[in-house]
Amino acid sequence: MTENLYRIDVYPKPQFWPAERAYVARSYRIKASGPIDLALARQVLSDPAVEQCEPPQELSAIGTRFLDVQFAPGVTDNPAKTALSALNAAGFEGKVEAVYSGALHALAGDSQGSELYNPLIQVAQLFDVDQVKAGQLPVQASDVRISTLAQALPVDLEGDDDALMQISRLGVVGPDGKGRGPLGLGLEDMKAIREHYRSMGRQPTDIEIETLAQSWSEHCKHRIFAGELDEIKDGLFKHYIARATAEILARPDKQGFCLSVFKDNAGAIRFDDDWMISDKVETHNSPSALDPFGGAMTGVVGVNRDCLGFGLGAKPIANRYGFCLARPDNDQALYRDASLTNALPSAKAIDQGVVAGIEAGGNHSGIPTAQGFFAYDPRYRGKPLVFAGTVGLLPMQLPGLEGQLVPAQEKAARPGDHIIVVGGAVGQDGIHGATFSSVALDSDSPATAVQIGDPITQKQLSDVLLYELRDQGLYSAITDNGAGGLSSSIGEMAEEPGGARVHLDRVPLKYPGVAPWEIWISESQERMTLAVPPQYVERVLAAFRRRDVLAVDIGEFTDSAALELLWQGKTLGELPMHFLHDGAPRKVMQSAQPSAPATIQPQVSFDEAAAALLASPTLLARPDVAQLYDHEVQSTSVIKPLQGPGRVRGDASVIAPVLGSSRGVGMSHALFPWLTELDPNLAATLAVDVAVRNLVAVGVNPAKIALQDNFCWCSAEEPDRLWQLKHAARGCYEGAVHFGAPYISGKDSMFNDFKGFDASAQALKVSALPTLLISSIGIVDDLSHCQSMDFKAPGDQLVLVGEPLAGLGGGQLSAELGQQWAAPQGFAFTEVETLEAVAELLREGALASVTSLGPGGLFHALVRSAKAGQLGFEVDVDPGKLFGEVGGQFLFSVSDANLPAVQQALPGARVIGQVSEAAPVGQFKNVGEVQL
Repeated sequence: MTENLYRIDVYPKPQFWPAERAYVARSYRIKASGPIDLALARQVLSDPAVEQCEPPQELSAIGTRFLDVQFAPGVTDNPAKTALSALNAAGFEGKVEAVYSGALHALAGDSQGSELYNPLIQVAQLFDVDQVKAGQLPVQASDVRISTLAQALPVDLEGDDDALMQISRLGVVGPDGKGRGPLGLGLEDMKAIREHYRSMGRQPTDIEIETLAQSWSEHCKHRIFAGELDEIKDGLFKHYIARATAEILARPDKQGFCLSVFKDNAGAIRFDDDWMISDKVETHNSPSALDPFGGAMTGVVGVNRDCLGFGLGAKPIANRYGFCLARPDNDQALYRDASLTNALPSAKAIDQGVVAGIEAGGNHSGIPTAQGFFAYDPRYRGKPLVFAGTVGLLPMQLPGLEGQLVPAQEKAARPGDHIIVVGGAVGQDGIHGATFSSVALDSDSPATAVQIGDPITQKQLSDVLLYELRDQGLYSAITDNGAGGLSSSIGEMAEEPGGARVHLDRVPLKYPGVAPWEIWISESQERMTLAVPPQYVERVLAAFRRRDVLAVDIGEFTDSAALELLWQGKTLGELPMHFLHDGAPRKVMQSAQPSAPATIQPQVSFDEAAAALLASPTLLARPDVAQLYDHEVQSTSVIKPLQGPGRVRGDASVIAPVLGSSRGVGMSHALFPWLTELDPNLAATLAVDVAVRNLVAVGVNPAKIALQDNFCWCSAEEPDRLWQLKHAARGCYEGAVHFGAPYISGKDSMFNDFKGFDASAQALKVSALPTLLISSIGIVDDLSHCQSMDFKAPGDQLVLVGEPLAGLGGGQLSAELGQQWAAPQGFAFTEVETLEAVAELLREGALASVTSLGPGGLFHALVRSAKAGQLGFEVDVDPGKLFGEVGGQFLFSVSDANLPAVQQALPGARVIGQVSEAAPVGQFKNVGEVQL
């Protein structure tokens, strides 16, 4: 044992080993300033009822080799932080300097354990069972040792175009002669920066270039959506998304419904006279491709902070998620380098990692995970899409700085306000996260872009904000440190007062040696920035100290019209606010319609189609995962993620966020990525239609629905992809205006491509499907009117509203069978009058179950409603109409007594069969049957 360095391994006792014998022991390495009471430390870090700190003699029955895994130096180590807190509480404070956590895995067969750790963030060693039993495992401490210059470097931009793009692609060259990582800037951007500094008579410094790269990145500035595309001079966002919202909110019946759109970390709608609901859905695709667990977790905690940073601070009340992945059994190996030494995680590792990351982010934060989806396709192998959303609750009014009540959604930093940064310390994790997410994933993508969140620290931070500071009116504004870290949060907040002065040497660090430019752009997690008037600074800092949350004063907002960055009193960078925010050249783009894909006629039997859909992992939607995610914490769940006694995942969830109120909030989503390449306008309009219809099916008022758009595109500067993007955006406009459902927020991620090598070292490009996710949120006026999708009683009549269109192309069945069929023709939105009639029938209690038809069509709706209710069905339906997904359809189960009311309210509704006795069989007359 090294002096003052100790190791504790915590093993489950043999009688508590899991049945599948998947064995994992926790390990801790303790660095102390002197000798410690090791026996007491073992008591603190283990549960003696089920665990022991000596290797069990029975280990040989588990395996002959064991893999010892720990985090690489500098990687966020949440178990270690928790262990250190526990040791300090037990009397070790001042004696223990640091704790490092790890795990010991038993290996089966000839496995080397490569699937058990991610070499990007972890290190591992193999040991035989005798070494483990003898306690011969390493006791090293993974400390960070770096040495960087605490100064600004000038950057020479006077080279030719190739030289400029070399800087953009590889980054500013450091003292070691290597590029620091991608800036993601275009040639015109680089030239604009050069001209700006020529006019100032000097070269830019590295921290200035890095600031502009973050601020002008596609991730932060949404340059493609803001640029000129063909005839759309004002850009796709203004022309389609913002215009739809403006037109809808001009309608008399929409006055006062939306309280904030497009100008904050989230959007917000009115819940009632006292409360508002915020909503935001983000993507975390690029980090999840490298470190699935950390990428997904930081997606969750990051969007939680979007909620906390909305207005004066909303309480996170629900999370939602979505995964577009390659199937776990996809064995395609992808490498970032031609030497095949830098592999992407396997499809299985990505699947398991993102699921676990969402679980950790939500469950550890005490926020219910209420709704989500899976979509599987091999084209998501190179870059998975990971969506994370958070719904928040905020009073309509809060105390302002002078004590008077102010609208809670309004905030603004003021000259003289101090810049207070709270949360975690800063390290080299998250460097170039914004620029990395704005380009394709390739061999130059930086490992430092990976972050791991700390939801427990964030929970402490949020409790201080929500329960100690917000309602006292102690700060002017708040935002999260997301993409670009301090450079983004302070840069954005400084726009209102007109400037800021930042002392970077005051920022707390995870370890010494982090360079000023790294401190400024690092996306290290759990950090938020507050604008605090001078008279309240000490009260704010003291409140965070009481909860053991880091909080520091690093500068002040000014009206100087400049962003000033200092290190120990010396200016490292000074950027005019107008150039920082408005200096990026506007993109001018041209699209070109792609050639129509070749299609074939569907030739598939009922049995083949049924088997494909019943086995679809997309439609199964992983109920096991829904059980991992705690949706009951906060005790608000009404329509739950899994519905009926059969516990089948529903299309929408409902929560009751305000105790004592009869009102609720419904949330849903829709996406049709396979349809986009056939007909992007139809893919978008259908997504809007289904996202709205899903909410009405569970009891949401059709007049109180809002939307978000999340575009995840590939090769987004190629003309054919731009054409698809333009027509999908048009579909977003058309759908929103038809339903009167405004967009309140959104996000776009434009380069979901992987450029690398296959297992034969052949160069390849894997592009994700162009994917548009429409997320919907709405208000339930009376929770007693909510309804679920599960069939309730044998003998109930099955009623179908709407007719599917001919054409199955771009649907779930064609995706499962890998066949390119023609897209449906003649789409028409569900009539608003139909939605209102369904809502009225729910208010009258006339519907025993309601399902909105979407992926898998009527076949899938029947199967899952029956399975959810643990009942069967008998129907007489044209087989050609079983699998269509386009047609504005609802499926009801209705008692005989209520059938006349349904037929009167919806004259086009028709009875197609009935619910049968409790037997897991669905009968399709003259077609066949399926086991449910």
